[in-house]
Amino acid sequence: MRELQVGRNDAKQRLDRFLNKVFPKATASFLQKMIRQKKIKVNKKRAEANSLIKEGDRIQIYLYEEVLVPLEEKRVRPKTTLHLSYAFQNEDFAVIDKPCGVLSHPANSADYGKTVVDALISDLIASGEYVPRLEKSFVPALINRLDMQTAGLLVGAKNHRAMLILQEALREGRIEKYYLAYVEGCVDQPDTVALPLITENGMSRVDANGKACLTHYKPLLTRSRFSLLEIRLETGRTHQIRAHMAAIGHPLIGDRAYGAQYRLQEFKHHLLLSHRLQFLNLEALALPERFNVYSEKTEQFQSLSKQLERGKG
Repeated sequence: MRELQVGRNDAKQRLDRFLNKVFPKATASFLQKMIRQKKIKVNKKRAEANSLIKEGDRIQIYLYEEVLVPLEEKRVRPKTTLHLSYAFQNEDFAVIDKPCGVLSHPANSADYGKTVVDALISDLIASGEYVPRLEKSFVPALINRLDMQTAGLLVGAKNHRAMLILQEALREGRIEKYYLAYVEGCVDQPDTVALPLITENGMSRVDANGKACLTHYKPLLTRSRFSLLEIRLETGRTHQIRAHMAAIGHPLIGDRAYGAQYRLQEFKHHLLLSHRLQFLNLEALALPERFNVYSEKTEQFQSLSKQLERGKG
C-alpha cells in the first residue's frame, strides 16, 4: 500500500486528474476502475473519481509497488543555460521579458533546456520556490504564449492556486495584452479588426468559418512606408496580430510568411513586441485594482523607427 498526502499545489482538483498526473502511464479507465473497486481511497474512505481533494487529504492506494512503479514517469529536468530577465515577480507569479528567438515551450525533444518554461523552472528550483520532490502533480507553467520571434512579456505561475486565478483572469479578459508592431504602409487612424481566423499547418488565415477574433490598434508613429502601432488583443488566437494586419494590407515588417515585402537585411523576422500587460481586479494575488507591467525592451524597440526611416539594410 502507498499513501500520498495532498499538498497545497495538489488541492482543489478531481481525484482522478490528480492520480493521472502522479501516474501518467496509467489509463483513465484503469484509475477509475481502481477507485470504484475501493483500491484507492481518500482518508481511508470510499471516494468518487470526480471528488475534489483538499490540502492535507491522505490518499491510500492499495496496490503493489510492482504495479505502481511502471505507471510512474521519472521526471528529468533538462539542464538550461538560458538566463531570463524578469519584469516583475512576487511569491505567486513572474512576468518574464522574453528575448526574440527563444521558444516559450518545447516543440519537440530537441528543444528541451532551450525554452522559457525550462529556464523558469530552473530559476525557481535554484531560489527554493519550487522543490520537485515535494510536489506530486504541480509544475510551474506559463499561462500565455509568444511566437519564437516575438519578444516581450510572458506570465509564469509559481503555484497551482496562482495558475488557476491567472488562467481564469486571462479567459475573462482581466489580463489585457498590449503589443508594439511595425507594419508596412501608412496607418493614420485607430481601428478594430474583427475578422474570424482559422489555423491550419501552423498558419492562420481569414475564414468565415473560423473563430471570432478582435484586434484593436492605434498608430503611434506614421510614415509613408511604415507605421508603428500599439495593438491590444481582445482574443488570443494563433498568429492573430500577424494574420489580421496582413488581411487589412499592412503586414508586419519582416513577416514574409504573411506577405511582407520589405527586404531589409537588419530585420529578418517580424517586428512585434509584447510590451505591456495590464492586470485588472487581481486582488487575490495581492495586486492593486489596475496593475501594469512593462517590457524593458520597449524603448529599444521604438528606436528601430530610425533604422526604418533610413531604410538601410
